[in-house]
Amino acid sequence: MASACQNGVYKFVPGDHIKPEGWHNWGDPAKEKTAFYAEYNNEGPGYKPKNRVPWSRQLSDEEAAEYTLEQIFDGWNPLERVE
Repeated sequence: MASACQNGVYKFVPGDHIKPEGWHNWGDPAKEKTAFYAEYNNEGPGYKPKNRVPWSRQLSDEEAAEYTLEQIFDGWNPLERVE
């Protein structure tokens, strides 16, 4: 069974300790086919989008707008108080 991973980084300020490639395939190139690594609106010394691995991507404004708390958490809003 193939594993899939989705990871997004939004408005993050990575330090210079972040490697320029940004992501790693855990020693298994097949994972690059099922992983989704994306960044949006990041900045800082560790943010080097032109040096990222080719299987990662920078989201457009339109793509980033699709990632809402409700969509990510399947309708649950973690900002609402739990009684």
